[in-house]
Amino acid sequence: MLSLSYRVFTNDLWFYKVCPKVLFTLLAWCVSFIADAQELEVNFDVPEVKMDQNGFGFNRIFIKNSSQKKIDFRIKSPKISGFQLISSFDNATVSVAPGSEKILPVRFSISPSTFRPEGRVMFLFIPDNGAVQINAGFKISVPEIRSWMAEFESENISFVQGNELDIGLRIYNRGNVVELFRISSESRQFPSLEGVIELLVPAKSDSTVYFHLAPGQTRGNKYNRGELKVDVADERGANMTLIANIQKTGSEIFQHHTKWYSLPLELGFQYVGAGRRGGSYYFNAVGSTPITKDESLSVTVRNQLFGTGNNKNNIYNLGYQYKNWSVMAGSIIKFSDFLVNGTGIQISNLGMNQQYHKVSLSKSKHAGHWQLDYEGRLAVSDKLFAETRLFSNMGGKDVSNNVLLNHSIGYQANEKWSIQGKLGVSKNFPEFDLGYLYGYNFRFNSDKYLLESEMSNYSANYIGINGGHLSHRHRIQAHWSDILFGAFYNQMARYQQNLDSLNGISQQSVMFSEFGFRIQGLEWGRYRFSSSLVRERQQFGGSESQPVVSDVWTGTVAYSNESRAIRMGMDQRLFYSFFPGGFEQKVFSYSNQFNSTFRNFGFNGSFSFGPRFYNEMVYGLEQGIEQKRYRLAPHYQWQGKKGKVVYNSTHLEFFHEESNFDRTMLLFRNSMKMNLERLKLSFSLSVSVDLLEVENRFVNLKLNRPLLLKSYGISKYHQLKLILFKDENGNGVKDIGEEGVRDGFVLINDRLGLTDNNGELTYRNVEKGAFEIDLKHLNSLQGWRSAKGYRMDLFLSQNETVYVPFEKSRFIIGKVNVVSDETSSGLFNPYGLRVKATSKSGEVRQTVVDKDGEFGFNLTKGEYIISLEVAAIPAEGYSLEKMNIAVDLVRNEKAMVDFVIRKAEREIRIRKLN
Repeated sequence: MLSLSYRVFTNDLWFYKVCPKVLFTLLAWCVSFIADAQELEVNFDVPEVKMDQNGFGFNRIFIKNSSQKKIDFRIKSPKISGFQLISSFDNATVSVAPGSEKILPVRFSISPSTFRPEGRVMFLFIPDNGAVQINAGFKISVPEIRSWMAEFESENISFVQGNELDIGLRIYNRGNVVELFRISSESRQFPSLEGVIELLVPAKSDSTVYFHLAPGQTRGNKYNRGELKVDVADERGANMTLIANIQKTGSEIFQHHTKWYSLPLELGFQYVGAGRRGGSYYFNAVGSTPITKDESLSVTVRNQLFGTGNNKNNIYNLGYQYKNWSVMAGSIIKFSDFLVNGTGIQISNLGMNQQYHKVSLSKSKHAGHWQLDYEGRLAVSDKLFAETRLFSNMGGKDVSNNVLLNHSIGYQANEKWSIQGKLGVSKNFPEFDLGYLYGYNFRFNSDKYLLESEMSNYSANYIGINGGHLSHRHRIQAHWSDILFGAFYNQMARYQQNLDSLNGISQQSVMFSEFGFRIQGLEWGRYRFSSSLVRERQQFGGSESQPVVSDVWTGTVAYSNESRAIRMGMDQRLFYSFFPGGFEQKVFSYSNQFNSTFRNFGFNGSFSFGPRFYNEMVYGLEQGIEQKRYRLAPHYQWQGKKGKVVYNSTHLEFFHEESNFDRTMLLFRNSMKMNLERLKLSFSLSVSVDLLEVENRFVNLKLNRPLLLKSYGISKYHQLKLILFKDENGNGVKDIGEEGVRDGFVLINDRLGLTDNNGELTYRNVEKGAFEIDLKHLNSLQGWRSAKGYRMDLFLSQNETVYVPFEKSRFIIGKVNVVSDETSSGLFNPYGLRVKATSKSGEVRQTVVDKDGEFGFNLTKGEYIISLEVAAIPAEGYSLEKMNIAVDLVRNEKAMVDFVIRKAEREIRIRKLN
């Protein structure tokens, strides 16, 4: 609240006696003035106004008249550069009735580029009765407006061989702050772009930087075609990536430089040696390449050159993939119910909703029999699915013929729970030896709870590695915050099997079960804890054998300090084992595992006392041995710089064991990888040596180098030829004498080409597939327009020639002129303004003003309204003389359109000097 008051003091009493009339008149006027001034209060609603993004602000004036008569006054707004009052009370007379209050809205605008507030913006209130003027005001807070864009002067750059080339990059700063831009590029074609260019652009200004290629740098084939990528970033980190297509002027563009595909291979030499047996030497070659968007080719070779062992594990594969289908011929190796290691063919298909099918037929390298293997998954619906497995050995002399068939059906109700049941049979021929399988799987999983139950039972005569196995797996878990509570029961059993009845080879029955409780996720500072309590039962040799029962407590603690690169962990177990059923033997066992790392250093180890398994407990009790184990393994890892040693890891491990058999080892292990970029060679060496027994050693050496292999005859590319011509008679066919559209830029799948004097452009060595032809750069071809539109789509599967006729059209040539008086400066650049052509039917065509202020339209016969975008024209000081211009292309084949943007004259004040 602003309040002004004035007082008069005097001690000159003689003045009253000399001129009482004058004194009375003067006092009456002063009292009147004091009363008026004391009762006039001026206040602004807010002390500080924050401008909006468009430069507009609003405040209110509260004027209170506490006197007994009306007060008239005028308000004068401040004369500050960039400040403009929109409210209409400037310099007008305002009246406030006695004892009343008046509120005046204050609307104003500023020009962020020229407005520089210093302190408060003060308004002047001038009473008409001659009283003292009053100053009151408020502060203006101008928001920081950061808005800019960048673009190449031309996105499609063509140059003539041997001529110099300049590429212009223009930055438009439309904000109200000065911006510092950093311009960089990974392109090595332009020496001027090596490193980073810094460019300072003032507020509301434009600036251009040029990249230059000298004539000597444009000779030869090095810069025939390519793509220039430039990154522009401001100090805040906001950035734009600009791409310009560059190529030497010509009528040929290439997708591939050769009509044959190159297969990138990784060639390798490997040595593997262990113990006294010497070593084996291998040659490896692995590579794959896309043939088309939907096709790929792969090669895998692993061949033993010489050394110990045999060549039955050599691998030779040739693979071909088309969309979701793949075919592989050569070595077929699988590990499932049976070991498949043979030569044959495999066909696979991957579908939607996790559907797949995979079938292989191969001849075994070892026994010489044929093996058929199929597995697949079929989605019956979104929730119901079926899985099938079929396997068969056929035609073997030393191996029985057999067949295995497994089938399961599952139901996925939702993301939380699912259930699946499975059945299977197997049969040996010619004897009727039938095996079976049955089982189920149930799972419920929510954010807080997990319930899972699974069972599989294979009969003893079921063929394959799973024959005679029974397994149960059941668990329940609950989450509370980050802590997990769980209970579980697991059982694994294997029935006794006769593996070879002729030679009396059998497999002993085994049973192992456990149930217990666990807790995980306990935290205290940087420490994390987990614990479990389990009862285990182990039994060998059938139901008549003596089982062993163990109560096991496990506790784990982990520590992590990422800021100092420190990690530690410890896992300890306490066993209490006994023989149930009257035996008095009871054994306590303890084991501890620990590890720690600090930066590149670390160590891990373990120690244990007492038996851990059934056979150890029985043997220890029979022989009176107390089992002991110690292990300590420090290690060191480090990485080198790029191009030198990339990685090295060194381990030293000491191990001592006193159990069923005694042994002591001191192992040295080292793994090293090198990457020699100049030689394009990678090297790796892994060594493991027992320093107490040198014969116990292992060496793995690999040398790899990339190589491009020409795959002649595998796939041939195609050729796409475009012929653009002016169709004088409008029949859509290129007749003799009809002129080609020369020197026209055409984009084919975003690759830029330039038509020759005959209007021809050839895209060579292209893959079959979809192509998009974009003729947008020919939109302003004066008097001619594409009869097929400016975008065409086609699918190419063979060599093809496409004719593109251009029909005669009506044409509009336009220009945007920015004019001003001789005292104005810094004219607005109309480059980039949008221009619309609207037909009577409402169809709208658009184009933009080029850097010369010109624009053009190719249109059909009709009447049009041509309009210029107004929103992008600065509001301060600029006005468009005519927004819409009518054009008649019915009577005229072409028309000229001129828009005029005029800048207002600047006010010039002349002060006369005495």
